[in-house]
Amino acid sequence: MSVINFADTLLNDFVYSVCKEIKNGKSTRTIYEYNKKKIWIMKSVPRLPQLKENKLKEIDSIVFCLSEKDEGIYCVQNREQINRCYSEFTNNKDNYDESNTDEYNAGDGRKKFIKNNSTLTGNIKELGKHLNNEWGADIKMDNDSSNNGKSIEEQLKDLISNGATQIILTGAPGTGKTRMAKEVAEKLNGKGYEFVQFHPSYDYTDFVEGLRPIEDKDNAGNTTMVFRKVDGIFKKFCREVVKQNAEEKKYFFLIDEINRADLSKVFGELMFCLETDKRGKDNAVQTQYQNLPTYDVKEKKYYGEDDSKDVFKDGFYIPKNVIIIGTMNDIDRSVESMDFALRRRFIWKEVEVTRDLLKNSLKGILGEYKEKYKCNFECNKVAEVIADSIMNLNNEKLKDNPNFGKHYFISQGQFANLPGNIINQAIDAGEKAEDKTEAIAKSLISSVWDLRLESLLYEYIRGEGDEQDFVEECKKALESREEKESTQA
Repeated sequence: MSVINFADTLLNDFVYSVCKEIKNGKSTRTIYEYNKKKIWIMKSVPRLPQLKENKLKEIDSIVFCLSEKDEGIYCVQNREQINRCYSEFTNNKDNYDESNTDEYNAGDGRKKFIKNNSTLTGNIKELGKHLNNEWGADIKMDNDSSNNGKSIEEQLKDLISNGATQIILTGAPGTGKTRMAKEVAEKLNGKGYEFVQFHPSYDYTDFVEGLRPIEDKDNAGNTTMVFRKVDGIFKKFCREVVKQNAEEKKYFFLIDEINRADLSKVFGELMFCLETDKRGKDNAVQTQYQNLPTYDVKEKKYYGEDDSKDVFKDGFYIPKNVIIIGTMNDIDRSVESMDFALRRRFIWKEVEVTRDLLKNSLKGILGEYKEKYKCNFECNKVAEVIADSIMNLNNEKLKDNPNFGKHYFISQGQFANLPGNIINQAIDAGEKAEDKTEAIAKSLISSVWDLRLESLLYEYIRGEGDEQDFVEECKKALESREEKESTQA
């Protein structure tokens, strides 16, 4: 998808995520607010809703989100351009044929374009030229051009460096989202991060605060069990960050499988605190157990006793230098959906399964095997063969299947953490073959198919009635890379 060229990279990502929700039918609103600026986001260019001029004056930016197969996002992002846009759509409409809705709502440049092109599909760049010529829209046409070819990890660092505080990495299972989040946290904060994995039984008392049984001894030394309010993992983490008093430093809180819990119950009033501009002491909120003192389990006393200070005595808040990174995939059947209110509080970055991602990740995985089992083979070449085979399966059987799509793609994670006998078996196959690379790759693919992929694909298609045929076709697609090579030889 082509990305708009706002100077603010965070705004780019905000609009990009909203447009994806609009395109997927997950959002119907048109006016969005970002950092106290109002953005008017339209589902398509050909039909521009009529806004009154006084209403238009409140808008800071206009964004067109195309919904055709050739996707694209274009923006009109300053007051002069917005005024020109409004003028084109109001002053000239009397010259057009009212029976033709597209022409009736079009400006001169669009009128000419629409007359010459019956559909938008395949003509996105041409439309972009007219938007630029007529309204001065600032457009980036190349896929992912705003990131200048940077990897997802580099993009993640850029976002955090430029002020992003809440990010979710999403994508197919096994694409390395959790590993990437950990590595970024370690690189930007030498001391690491706090890590938690959500699950269906996780709730507010685990995350923020709640009553917990505590062993207590009376003056006579008798042990009893009492219930006291204690911090959950996130509130405890925030308390430590406040105590550090290092506002220039970033502290990372990583949430793995963030969509496996009922997030409304987990976050509670933190839904307010998660707003980037609602961070800090001035935006403290009263938690559910605010009337009770908080017990420090480690020190065996209440915060605020003696000379100690309870930094959250007057209300809880999230420090401005806390960075939350969540990871998720949305195809698992046990997960909870994320409502729109929570979605808009996060920047979304999708880790897509591509040939380059597979090749680079598999090279690292194979390199670990090579070092661990003291074997000799060319990791890069084996990785390329496996990557081509996986992408052949993804593109032929999953990509355009209405039941699946890219979120179900097979990824490099299926080849990680394989037992030693599987690796040794592949090495032995390579030693006996003329083409060592092909033999090792084919052996690994065969083992992963038997141990993981076959059962996974059966689960994908379970209940559809043609499971056996589908799985066999998937196996042929996975193996077709080797067959093509041997035929050419």
